[in-house]
Parts: sequence; C-alpha cells; structure tokens
Amino acid sequence: MSRKPPTITVQYLKGDGSLHLEWDLDRFFPDPEDPDEVWIELPAGPVTGPMDGREVREIDLPASTVQPYAGTVLGGSVVFKWTGPPDDVQGSAFAIALPGGGSPAPPAQVPFVPQLQVLAREPKTLRNENRITIGWASYSYNKGNIFWGPADQPRLHTHNIDPHGAKYSGTFTTDRPLRPRTAYRFTVQVTNGFEHRTVEAEITATSAANHISVRQFLRESGVPTPTGLRGALRGARSLRASMG
Repeated sequence: MSRKPPTITVQYLKGDGSLHLEWDLDRFFPDPEDPDEVWIELPAGPVTGPMDGREVREIDLPASTVQPYAGTVLGGSVVFKWTGPPDDVQGSAFAIALPGGGSPAPPAQVPFVPQLQVLAREPKTLRNENRITIGWASYSYNKGNIFWGPADQPRLHTHNIDPHGAKYSGTFTTDRPLRPRTAYRFTVQVTNGFEHRTVEAEITATSAANHISVRQFLRESGVPTPTGLRGALRGARSLRASMG
C-alpha cells in the first residue's frame, strides 16, 4: 500500500463566501492507502479537527474562517495522517485568490494577476517521469494558458487552463519528461475577452535530481525489493537506465 499526499481535485468560493474543497487519494498509484485522519490547515494553523480520512473527501470552510484573508491569495493545506508508530503525516497545498471586502465576487471585472506556487518537484521513478507541479489562482478570466519550458525555451509547451464554471485556480503537473537539475520557467497567462485585457505571471523551478540510491528509487517506485524488480522493469535494458 502506498502513502502519498492527497490530490486536491476541486477548490472554489461559494456564493455565501465559504470555501469549498474536495480531495482524493493519489490514484496515480494502484494501491493508495486511506489515511486514518484528515484536516485542513490555513496560515494561522488547523481550522478543522481531525476527520475520518477513510470517509471524508470534501468540506466547506465557513465564510467566517475565510473572511480574515480577504484581499490576499489564501494558501493552505489538506493534511493526511496515518497513525503509527511512527505516525506518517503528509499534506498538499492549495492557493486561491480572495477578493477584497469579503465578497465572493471579484472587485473589478478584469483579470487578477495570477498568484503562483511551486507545489512539488519529483525525481523520476518507475511510475512517473521527473516532474514539477505548480499551483495558480486568479479571477475574472475566460481564457487561460500555461506556457512552460527550459530557461532557454520558456514557451516551448502550452497547457490550456480555460476556467470551468467558477473554478479560477488549480494545479498543473508537467506532462513531458524533465531533465534533472534543470531550471524550467512557467508563465500563467489569463485573458478577459470581454474587457480585452490579458495579464500574466511567471515562476521558475529547478527540477529535482534523480535518485542515486537504488534502494530509495525502488521504494519510491513502490517496488517490493528484490522480488518485484524483474516485473517492474518491463523489458528495460537496466535498472540504471530506468533511474534516468
């Protein structure tokens, strides 16, 4: 069974000013283990008590909890805990731009300059390529794209982020293999077609170094060593080649 941070699937402000969050297990791995507990943390600390991690997959944080952060980009975490000993605690970050004055509607019908975060930098394993995950939050746009690539070709690739409904934020994980220990630039561009206004923001992240330790590489790949190694390689020339 694999223990990985939660995947945040939905986040948006509701009409009453509350913040709706939904999450799931990391289904990239075939055998994710349900946590024993889950809770939500904001900058001031936990804002929920421990909830049943096997049952709870969504929550509405009340407007009274969200309002003190009005006019900022609210960052927080969904936290999983597996009870030990030893305890294992892992969390995933979210970020959402909040309008000023506590109103769920943006103060002006122009795009809000995207607020960006680097959420994860992961080395290559047998299950995934070397990859980077970023998060963004904005408002009042009807067209959006992420341009990304290495520093010398920063707009080599494009990923569409047109909003769906009231969802103006999310995460993006690179969908092409990355070179280890290489700087990549991400530009999030949003457009309000009715106001003919486009704004963008950029962030740079250096990809993780790939594993040197064979033991660590196999553990992060979810391979029970040494018995599962032959099947996991699936015809690869060598373990070192698979490690990148």
